[in-house]
Amino acid sequence: MNLIKVTFIVFALLLSSVAQASLEDSIQQARDAYSNQDYAEAQTQFEALLQSYPNHSYLWYHLGDAFIKQDQKAKALWAYLNAKKGLPRNLDLRSNVESLELELQYKPFGLSHVVGKAYFWTDFFTSFELFLLLSLLFVVLWGLVWVQSRKRVLGSVGFFLTGLFLVYLTGLLFLSQFNSMGMQQALALQKGDAKTTYLDASDSLFSVEPGEALQIIDQQKLGDELWLRVQNKNGQKGWLLQGSIGRV
Repeated sequence: MNLIKVTFIVFALLLSSVAQASLEDSIQQARDAYSNQDYAEAQTQFEALLQSYPNHSYLWYHLGDAFIKQDQKAKALWAYLNAKKGLPRNLDLRSNVESLELELQYKPFGLSHVVGKAYFWTDFFTSFELFLLLSLLFVVLWGLVWVQSRKRVLGSVGFFLTGLFLVYLTGLLFLSQFNSMGMQQALALQKGDAKTTYLDASDSLFSVEPGEALQIIDQQKLGDELWLRVQNKNGQKGWLLQGSIGRV
């Protein structure tokens, strides 16, 4: 039985290494196209790779670079924002995002933008890293509160500050959950007109500009086309084709 387990593990590792080598070769081919200034081809190859590896942050980063070289700034911002989810501390990437957000005047939906910069530091962590950090802080702080209640090793000021910080962390978790409930962040990749209904593409409600922040609130499939119901910051709601919107 042990021999069978070892053989299975070795076989799985070999398959993983072969797949990794194949991915690296494909990435290198796309980067070679980029280096040869064939940016459209590089874009096509990176997009094809992302179909198989949608959470690969460096693929999103390279795709954003390819878009920038083709002067497709809204699409570049979309790609960079997806890359930033896994590379939050990459300074070059952060600089690219901030520059494009300023140029396109992109400001996503969310309560965090209403309450200001109180949670600015969370932007430097991935979702998983933030979850681990908050879990550790909660355990430590609740431990301090428990010790305070039993042995009174903290002064009243320390007890108050510990409780205040727990409220702060609770607010952070609430905001992160609220921002992800029901609606998904998105941005317009190109200029277009939102329709009253996906069944009638001739009736327009309002226009969207490249880089405009949107929220996806519903979707419907019509034949081979996927229509997304979106809301802009003015509260207007309408339908757009999937290809004209980038999820972030």
